[in-house]
Amino acid sequence: MEYGILVAVAEDGSFQIVGECDNRDEAQRMADEYIALGPDNDYLAPWEFQIHRRADGGAYTNIDHLQLA
Repeated sequence: MEYGILVAVAEDGSFQIVGECDNRDEAQRMADEYIALGPDNDYLAPWEFQIHRRADGGAYTNIDHLQLA
């Protein structure tokens, strides 16, 4: 079961789903890679990254924030 879904969020509130992650370390690696590849691949310029996690097996209502490197 995945830990959560990593989401890049822009300052204007637009967002782009980066992918599923199994833990916070993997999410951080994915975020770092996203930033490194972003400008040349039409990726969103992130204001922040969030991990959306399921609450008690239900909807993705828990949100954790990652530090930008």
